[in-house]
Amino acid sequence: MNGMSGIFLEFSAATVGVVVAAVLVTGWVLVLWRRRDLTARRLLLAGVTSCYLAGVAMVTVPLQVRTGDFGNLIPWYERAHLVPLAGLDTTTVVLNIVMTVPAGVLLPLLVEVRGVGQVARTGLALSAVIESMQFVTDVLISGGRTADVNDLAANTLGAVLGYLLYRALTRVPVIACLAAGGRPGTPAPSRTTTSRDAESSIVPDRHRSGAATAPGL
Repeated sequence: MNGMSGIFLEFSAATVGVVVAAVLVTGWVLVLWRRRDLTARRLLLAGVTSCYLAGVAMVTVPLQVRTGDFGNLIPWYERAHLVPLAGLDTTTVVLNIVMTVPAGVLLPLLVEVRGVGQVARTGLALSAVIESMQFVTDVLISGGRTADVNDLAANTLGAVLGYLLYRALTRVPVIACLAAGGRPGTPAPSRTTTSRDAESSIVPDRHRSGAATAPGL
């Protein structure tokens, strides 16, 4: 524009998502291949996780760069919502909860999880990284994303709910079987192991039935 100086760039969310997904999938596959740990199940997990993180990036990463005369004129110390529950928007809270539910489901598939506390800390850390990135980029390049302390609580809650959902789903034998062995670095269950476990659960029943019928002989 005439008489104005600075930079004004915009990016599409789809472009950001495609780039993030491509980088993550490529890097993940290379790591698994070098570790000789590349299986169909882990490749699927890598693809699903990468697509999820790409989706998160599409709704959290700044999609614009504005400097100079195009920049945001609001003082930097007013560009974050730091008062809990102030200006709370129900729709935004629900969306932030939903956004991190998949993180709580995927986390125990990726690493060993020792309890809800670990998931809550991970969700909080993920949210803190996102909010910090949004604040810094808004101050430096007027990225257009606003950091909000309420998002920290909503994202943490979403991750915990996702983990509880994972625990509920893995009580179903079929889903538990699908989830087993997907974590990188852990051996996938073999058919031999599965059949051996099945036999070990049947043999005691046979002994018990034999013991019950012995006095009648």
